[in-house]
Amino acid sequence: MPQNQHYDLIIVGAGMAGCILAARIAENGVNSRNGEPLKIALLDWGPYLKGTPSPGYGHPVRRQAFTNVIDDFLEGDRYKTKWGKAKIVGGSGLHYGAQAFHPFDVDYLHWQNETGVDWTQENFREAVEEVHTMFNVHPLPRQLLTVGQFLFEGAAAKLGHKLERMSHARKNCIYCILGCQNGNMCKYDSKINSFVAHLPIAEKHGVEIIPNTRVEKLILEKKGTDFVATGVWAEQKTTGQVKLTADKVLLCACENGTPLILYNSG
Repeated sequence: MPQNQHYDLIIVGAGMAGCILAARIAENGVNSRNGEPLKIALLDWGPYLKGTPSPGYGHPVRRQAFTNVIDDFLEGDRYKTKWGKAKIVGGSGLHYGAQAFHPFDVDYLHWQNETGVDWTQENFREAVEEVHTMFNVHPLPRQLLTVGQFLFEGAAAKLGHKLERMSHARKNCIYCILGCQNGNMCKYDSKINSFVAHLPIAEKHGVEIIPNTRVEKLILEKKGTDFVATGVWAEQKTTGQVKLTADKVLLCACENGTPLILYNSG
């Protein structure tokens, strides 16, 4: 674990958002002062089961670590936080159910009304298309529909409703079912998430992945009338408390971790 290192950017949380941000910022960003690639650190509380993803086959490290039994994630709190979120590089995206729902028109209106930000469908189009492509989003094959689902479809058609099959995010899936149950990790990397799709891009472009590191609080410094985050204090079992500084800090520690870090930061 590096100590007293300075980065251009520290991203806290290597889950769905953290991996995507690390990949795209590293791929497209440069240091404006020297034109060099950005020095980025991606921190996560849990371990990193390292290995290049291979959808449909997986990687031996992850196949051996998980047996598609939900209790595997409860093993000594190694992979889960006390509030039930995944504590592992890849985050809770590793054990979600592989559902991939399209945003509806009302979703965009809701986001705009709640935030006052111009989050229109057109402004989101590029991001939505990227997710659909990178996550291989497609409708569930009809061959996998159950008898009950066919009956429901037929009844809906007689009532004049047109149904759309649920979309999912899988690639080269053998449809073992277990890996797509909520709480299970797909041993074969077929269930696509930012760990499978984006983390390899982040590593390719030099992002430093620092696992087993729990960020406790931000380092805040007053500049003028505002406070600016200039780094983090983090705890690691093997090295104790460490200080990492950066020009910018992004918090992507989910709805549980991010508020707690902000609270501890004052």
